[in-house]
Amino acid sequence: MENDALNEKVAAISDELGKSSLIVPELTIFNKVLLSADMKDASVFFGTGLVAGKKLTQGLPFDFMGYLLAAERARRAFGLGSIVHLIADNHAKHETPEHAQEIAVLAENIKAACAKVAAKLGLGDKYTVILASEFHDTPSFKALQTQTSGVEELGIPAQAVNYLKTQLTDMEYLRRHHNAVVKLSWVLDRKVLRGSGGFDEKFFDNAYARIFGDNLSYVYTLSGRTFDSSRPRSSPYVA
Repeated sequence: MENDALNEKVAAISDELGKSSLIVPELTIFNKVLLSADMKDASVFFGTGLVAGKKLTQGLPFDFMGYLLAAERARRAFGLGSIVHLIADNHAKHETPEHAQEIAVLAENIKAACAKVAAKLGLGDKYTVILASEFHDTPSFKALQTQTSGVEELGIPAQAVNYLKTQLTDMEYLRRHHNAVVKLSWVLDRKVLRGSGGFDEKFFDNAYARIFGDNLSYVYTLSGRTFDSSRPRSSPYVA
């Protein structure tokens, strides 16, 4: 009986997500255990970067608004109370340390721009944007990072290990400290979602489940678009 009610809730959420052209419901992965609880005090979260191909973003692309609206659609569908947005400034500094000072300024500017967009969309009271640098040096984050030792067994290049450890710790930190239960992710191709391969956010989500367990639900949307015919799709937050 309880399982039937849960299946009905999953079906209702899928139907609600299906009303948005930003999210494809059949590509959505639900953790049914999480959906059995009242989640009014919980949040949906997503992360955005500042670097693509070693180049810093030149601003906030139009695609970001669609990504934020997808998060709001997921928030409403799951019955969550808030949206948490993580800007990965420390990750960008790690990738391009020669631009560390420039990234620090850029991160604050992007953070302010995102907050303005959220306010214009009427999401100001439900939206929180934070920088990774605001908590990466805290004892609680460092303690969680020590639990990612199994990452080396996932078969990724040695130079990517530290980045993956940081990303997975971000997810667990937000779950524990911001009551995040649903993660909005993007993929370049629908085909990635039909299997376990790929090295976009689906890969990170699978890795998180391997290291920290099935503690999150995931909603997937497609990436942003460009005018470059040789690279028609890209991340929805780097211009």
